[in-house]
Amino acid sequence: MKKLKIFQITLVAVFLIFLFFIFKAVNYTKEYRVNDILITESYNKDQDYYYFTLTYQDITLDYLYESNYKQKRNFIKEVEIIEAEDSFCLIPEGETLEFIPLCYDFKNQTYYQNVNETLYEQIPKEYQSNTKELNENYEDINIYNKDYTYLLWNYNGFYFINEKDNKKIE
Repeated sequence: MKKLKIFQITLVAVFLIFLFFIFKAVNYTKEYRVNDILITESYNKDQDYYYFTLTYQDITLDYLYESNYKQKRNFIKEVEIIEAEDSFCLIPEGETLEFIPLCYDFKNQTYYQNVNETLYEQIPKEYQSNTKELNENYEDINIYNKDYTYLLWNYNGFYFINEKDNKKIE
């Protein structure tokens, strides 16, 4: 009976150690192709971010995504290519992470809302709208996202705002 208990405890301990190593964050770099676009995906565990480089027509566009470690790899499943004149936008799509269009305009990587008008009109409407859903209003401060903690100086003190509490600190 005592041997059975030791065996069960050993089995549970080995299983827990196995789970620890499976879900432990690791630095990695991986290359893969989607629609003739070379994608290099890497994760930095010290600073908790994913770094993507998308290479299209010998032009490399970079994308940094701050996030906790996820077991999944190959986050980009599809890339839509929008072209106009000498400019283009790559719109990565995936299931786990949310991406924004990566654009190349006038020989530079640029923010997708700063591209020429011809290219901007081809970008899907969901990216063109700038409106976010207003979560709350506190002391004439519009709060769109309460996932973070904010400390705002108002010349007389501070406003402390987070998902649990809003208060004024004198």
